[in-house]
Amino acid sequence: MQKKLVLLLCVFSLLLAAVYYIPRGYQQTIVIGMYAECPLEAAEEIAVFRAEHPNASLRITNDITKADYNEWLARVFLTGSEPDIFVIPPEDFEKYIQLGALQDLSPLMDTHDLGTDAAKTSFYALTVNTSQGDILMGISSRAKYPRLTFELLKTLPK
Repeated sequence: MQKKLVLLLCVFSLLLAAVYYIPRGYQQTIVIGMYAECPLEAAEEIAVFRAEHPNASLRITNDITKADYNEWLARVFLTGSEPDIFVIPPEDFEKYIQLGALQDLSPLMDTHDLGTDAAKTSFYALTVNTSQGDILMGISSRAKYPRLTFELLKTLPK
């Protein structure tokens, strides 16, 4: 009788622990890195993205001046704390590709209807339209949620 009671208590404890530790809709945070003079006017697009991805939270880092942005970006990459999506300075685009800092977007893209040549091409950035003109934005090769991050990047104004 005591063995059954102990066994029952053990099973109950395990069930209680399992229910307590099951994740309940964890948040996937995506960080966007931009410079202050580059306003991203995508409130509608971001609202749609948030509605479609309720477990995603966004944090925009845009308190860096354009003059300091390249140095800041290099520093955060060196420390491993780079944003998931970031503005790529055009003059440094090739450097970031060669260093392996940019996620190859081609596996994330729907290329089945683009033809075989396009399917063989690597894409490392998308052009995003801002009130200050077009900018290149890419995804860090160390982004925690590359597919979700790409979904966000695709929604930004082109």
